[in-house]
Amino acid sequence: MLATFIASFAVISVERAAYFFTSNVLGFSNTQNLLLALGFGVTYVIGSLTSHKLARRFGEKRMLMAVLVLQAILHTAMASYPVAWMLCVGNPIAGLLYGSLWPLFESYVAAGRSTRNSQRTIGLFNLAWSPAIPLNLLIAGFLMDRWPSGLFAIPAVLNVLTILLLRYLPDTPPRLADDHPHRPPAAELARLGNLVRSYRWLLFSSYVGMFLIAPLMPAVFHRLGREIEEATAYSGLLDLSRFATFALLFAIPYWHGRRWVPLAAGLLVPAGFFLTLFGATLEMVLVGEVLFGIAAGTLYYGALYYALLVSNAAVDAGGAHESLIGGGFALGPIIGLLSLQSFFPNELFGTVALMAPLYLLTGVLAIRSIRTRKPAG
Repeated sequence: MLATFIASFAVISVERAAYFFTSNVLGFSNTQNLLLALGFGVTYVIGSLTSHKLARRFGEKRMLMAVLVLQAILHTAMASYPVAWMLCVGNPIAGLLYGSLWPLFESYVAAGRSTRNSQRTIGLFNLAWSPAIPLNLLIAGFLMDRWPSGLFAIPAVLNVLTILLLRYLPDTPPRLADDHPHRPPAAELARLGNLVRSYRWLLFSSYVGMFLIAPLMPAVFHRLGREIEEATAYSGLLDLSRFATFALLFAIPYWHGRRWVPLAAGLLVPAGFFLTLFGATLEMVLVGEVLFGIAAGTLYYGALYYALLVSNAAVDAGGAHESLIGGGFALGPIIGLLSLQSFFPNELFGTVALMAPLYLLTGVLAIRSIRTRKPAG
């Protein structure tokens, strides 16, 4: 869990804080930031979808260590040359590595555990990685003002520390046999499989919104007249709300198996999204971040929990989970780029015109998934 926190802190410097760096230090426009985010999202999907195949061929631990070593090299290069061309080259490479990393972590977290133990460890995993994001964003503005290279140099050191912490992991995560008494019965797995599909549709739409928000956050707070240190700290409220949601869901397991939970979270996503991007005041933007964080936290927690439970903690379950996130990483910037085109009267109109059908479609598919009688798989 300590390694999870450290690894999360390291990747957020590129995944989130770098957009403030490119905007405020390198002078990137909204369009350039969206293109940067698009490259990251596409390679993230590739990394997450190939992680299972590579892990089967080379072994989970060997794969995990290789990814961390490559991240350390990449972060060192970005710290040595914190310039536009390096960010443009390094960002998609980072997406490939990060997309490969998290399915491996998730497999080790839940492997070989009973249903009750899985509930606890998945909850602890979420509580380990999520607070690293607002903490990183809190200090990112300070680093950009005083030591810009530190935004990438610190992650390089943290990558090495993560390798040291994980050196005693088993080569392959232990798993329960499919007929083990601690595995849920077939009928229960079928019901949980329906919940997995419902959560995943809504998780995808939430990450489309999140990664449209992320590259545009610098512009939102610039519009509101906020300096970079204040802006990066405020942008972490979304993630702080998500962390608080994780803590609540971990402490109160009442939500397990409740079909209305993902649908309620799905309704909060568009409200939080539009308030965050287009709120007229700082207070409105912050309320939007809180709403979006609560919804995104609920959907992430539920989707990962049910997926790992149904699939017996296989790497491909985490890979499918992360590929949906990566798909959101890619589609969000595409929608952002389209909304800026001249065939829309303004950015707000374009964003509503493109996002509203997506939220409606994923909502319908989520309801249909819950109602279906198809078996899990």
